[in-house]
Amino acid sequence: MRQKKNNFLEYFFHKFVDIMIEKMAILQDSVLVGGFFFFLSTYLLWFSTKKINESQLKPNVKKNLNVLAFILMIIVVVIIFAYHSKHYMSSLSG
Repeated sequence: MRQKKNNFLEYFFHKFVDIMIEKMAILQDSVLVGGFFFFLSTYLLWFSTKKINESQLKPNVKKNLNVLAFILMIIVVVIIFAYHSKHYMSSLSG
């Protein structure tokens, strides 16, 4: 009985995902997905630098944490561009 229930849930989940992917084609647009993650990462950078600057840490620690936050932001931007480029190149090849 348990195996039958798991098969039904698995079947239902796969059908649900197929329908969502088919109906939600907007989620397959690499520009929109990349833009969303860029704005999300920009907000997180702003929020983290604001909290770091408001903290009671030593100035050199604050500076190092802010530099680390900006380096992470640059890495995220590179990853977003790599994702978009890979998606775009694959759409060209068919």
